[in-house]
Amino acid sequence: MFDPIRRIVPDEIRRSYVLNFGLSLLFLGTLVGSIGYLTTTEMTAAVERNVMEEHATVAAEEGRNFRTWHEQNKRLTGVLTATDVVRNRDPEAIQRHLRHQLVFFPDATHSIDYVNTTNNRILAGTREVDTLQTADFPDSSRVNTNLDPAEPLVTEPYLINDKTLVISYVRPVSGQPERAIILTMDLGAYGQNFRTHGRSELTLVVDSDNRIIMSDEFDPRYGVEYGQIFERLPDQHGILQTARSIDPGQDPSGAMEVGDRPSELLSDGYGFNPDGYVVGYYYFPEQDWVLLFYQSTVDSYGFVRAVQQYGTLVTVVSVLLIGVVGAILGRNTAVAVDRLTRKAGRIESGDFDVDFETNRIDNIGQLYRAFDEMQCTIREHLRASALIDNASDLITQVDENGDITFQSPSSHAILGYDPEEMDGTPLLSYIHPDDKSTVDSALSDADNPRRIEFRMQDADGDWRVLEGTCEKVTDNPFVTGVVVTCHDITDRIERQAELEETKRELERSNEALQQFAYIASHDLQEPLRMVSSYLDLLSSEYGDRLDEEANEYIEFAVDGAERMRNMIDGLLTYSRVKTRAGDFEPIDPNEVIDDVCLDLKLLIENEDATITTDSFPTIRADENQLRQVFQNLIKNAIEHAGEDPPEIHIGFTELPDAYRFSVEDNGVGIPENQQEKIFEIFEQASGEESGTGIGLAVCKRIVERHGGDIWVESTVGEQTTFYFTISKQN
Repeated sequence: MFDPIRRIVPDEIRRSYVLNFGLSLLFLGTLVGSIGYLTTTEMTAAVERNVMEEHATVAAEEGRNFRTWHEQNKRLTGVLTATDVVRNRDPEAIQRHLRHQLVFFPDATHSIDYVNTTNNRILAGTREVDTLQTADFPDSSRVNTNLDPAEPLVTEPYLINDKTLVISYVRPVSGQPERAIILTMDLGAYGQNFRTHGRSELTLVVDSDNRIIMSDEFDPRYGVEYGQIFERLPDQHGILQTARSIDPGQDPSGAMEVGDRPSELLSDGYGFNPDGYVVGYYYFPEQDWVLLFYQSTVDSYGFVRAVQQYGTLVTVVSVLLIGVVGAILGRNTAVAVDRLTRKAGRIESGDFDVDFETNRIDNIGQLYRAFDEMQCTIREHLRASALIDNASDLITQVDENGDITFQSPSSHAILGYDPEEMDGTPLLSYIHPDDKSTVDSALSDADNPRRIEFRMQDADGDWRVLEGTCEKVTDNPFVTGVVVTCHDITDRIERQAELEETKRELERSNEALQQFAYIASHDLQEPLRMVSSYLDLLSSEYGDRLDEEANEYIEFAVDGAERMRNMIDGLLTYSRVKTRAGDFEPIDPNEVIDDVCLDLKLLIENEDATITTDSFPTIRADENQLRQVFQNLIKNAIEHAGEDPPEIHIGFTELPDAYRFSVEDNGVGIPENQQEKIFEIFEQASGEESGTGIGLAVCKRIVERHGGDIWVESTVGEQTTFYFTISKQN
């Protein structure tokens, strides 16, 4: 099909990619431009035909909406006059009923009044009014005539208080011609329902005297000062006369184009001042009203005319630009392709450090990035190959029959085999008989790799323990079958066995030491009781024969024995933390603290101590040991309160994996250099003369048994807070 055209084109042009590309775009641009010009011309004519129909439609929609609203107001008066409350003549009941019904009426409702038609007196209504007020509105003189209950009297629009533009609907009460309901609607409020158009569009309604009675620019808050309500609208170009000349039964809507500027009333009062405009109208024959919808010619179809005016020029210029740009792009493309060809040649020669950086985002740029990714992929494969060659792990590739197709060089260091020596041999032939099922299962389920441990025989006949995974590779065309990656853990297994044996030895030694501590401290109780008894006997029998110095020595001995007994009791308590521990059970810390405070009641009262607590949830712990921790910490806080009465607060915080308790006091504090050693057995803070130095060590041992930690934060002379945690895993 294109052979005749190609033969016409000279060879010099056919060989030039740039010229070919430019001429093709020039031809295509000319064709598209011609089609576009013809299409634009036809579209312009169609739009101009539809503009009038559209404006007539908009005016008709606005008019029908207003007509519906008007008819609805008539029906509402009929509903009100037919209610039993209104017909019963009770003004107070009617007042309440009308105010209650007001919330169900349209937003544009101004008021509802119940009047005496004989004297036009308002008897009840929705406003705060004097019952003697007279109903005063256009045609009010007709209220005391015989009105038709089936068709309410509709007044002309009028102003209330010189600012609210309203219209009233008057309907007598059924069976009571001397009583009537007057529904007054705010035309300004309804005007807000018109389409809001801005300065290039406007909607108005004029009455039979061509007075403006409604506008989308009217806001009832500003009255006649906003817009030109009640001003007479000049019948420019006979638009109103044309609308009122529509025959009954015909479509009451239409449209007209005006090429002049609008009247001063529209331009000054409403800011509508275009050079030309289109107006749609809708006629209300019952009231002789006309609704007008204005829109500037520019907004109506000015853009279409601009397209028609400048379309040819733009088309010609665009076609020429397309040709020039096409030639530039063609040359740019040819240069880029030549450069890419040279760079690809460098990769072919083995240079994998070629710069393919480009700012282009078109197909040429994508091609550059594709070559760059290809270069990176080749580099990664070369790097991966180098890593495999130098890897310490054993990497084995197995085909679907279980035969080895690749073995990494590390097989020589781990197993003593050369990689080529293992190629083509079954992998399972090197596996310990007891582990073959494990390896075979992992190979079969290589789509879901998992870590396995197995033994493999080396070249010397010894068994090496390996750990690794079997994974099937599906997204790499260079690797097929299953890849087994593992590392030698023989030395680790041996060390682990040694550590397990050492651990068992330490556990046995620890149990023996605990038993020794218990037995030693228990057996020391009897000699101490004997020493204390004989010292007491010596003091009571011979105290009066001994001098003061001897009695003082006896007191020292008794005190030392007592301190020794307390230390032995503490040592027994310390050793029993694990040997005589209870079970972990759900307990209530609130009850535990209450029991501790009861045990320390005498000390608390003597020291005038105040203890406050947070609310604690139920936790799992050894109840007796937790009581011992709280008792030691609370007692320490009371005894080290200083000169002020002790103030102690027991707090609680729930952590993700533990419960944290705190015991805060206002005592003398603990120096920072002593805050760690006070938890060691037989260690006390400086200045302490009483105690054994075992209480906090016991607390630490109990907390550690509960999987937690204990620590202290203190400021000397101000306060001390002990923290400890209980693990949730108990």
